Amino acid sequence: MKCEICGKDSAEVFVILAIKKPDGCLNTIACLECAEKSPAYCKKHQRPHLGFSEDNTTACALCIEEMVSEKEPEELNIFRRFQKELFPEERHRLLEWADDSATCTGNSKGICTLRAIATKALREKKSFEEIVEKIVDEKSVNCVLPLGY
Repeated sequence: MKCEICGKDSAEVFVILAIKKPDGCLNTIACLECAEKSPAYCKKHQRPHLGFSEDNTTACALCIEEMVSEKEPEELNIFRRFQKELFPEERHRLLEWADDSATCTGNSKGICTLRAIATKALREKKSFEEIVEKIVDEKSVNCVLPLGY
């Protein structure tokens, strides 16, 4: 195989990175050396990031889960704040999505919501709190829900 970043054909280890190509494909084959230099690779966990089709952002699945674990004690307070601050239709959208997500993952609605916030924070290189504030300021959950919800 040939590294799609440096062009080397001699590497023994290749990594598939979530780097969006002009045709929309999220699979870029890279040698380990190029992968480790890529912003689409987590140096801490030594693994490629997840990619997202709607933009060019990426995030490490293990970093997302670490942030969720860290924020889990705040789950109830965040939900209460959203109940108080969001318009009813936005609360309904969030709960509908969280219910569907919980059904698919086996996690609670709260954990699913924390994961959505953490994912957005890491994709945008912002803090968890900045995403919560964005949701509250905009009175909308658009920034964390997938298209269609």
